Amino acid sequence: MKLLLLFALSRLTDLLTTYLVIKDYGGYQIEANPFIRNLLITNGFFGFTLLNLTAITIIALFIKYFSRSKLSMNALKLITVVFFLTSTSNLAVFLLGKFIV
Repeated sequence: MKLLLLFALSRLTDLLTTYLVIKDYGGYQIEANPFIRNLLITNGFFGFTLLNLTAITIIALFIKYFSRSKLSMNALKLITVVFFLTSTSNLAVFLLGKFIV
């Protein structure tokens, strides 16, 4: 259960840092991931938030009710680390932009 909470926290942290960067540095075109950039352009930040909350819910329900195998738990750990790294990079861009600009 702790891992699911960390996963959810990693997604919410990514949402927050993405919002900060987009809000302060020029809109959706700054997003590096082309899929997410297109989602942001077509559906706005609400669509991006809805996608993330849906993903958190589906993954949490899948892990809780269907799969507790070592492979699925290791995959969840890896995904959680990747999202925390993404959040860290977003935060670095946000903070560096404050000092450079």
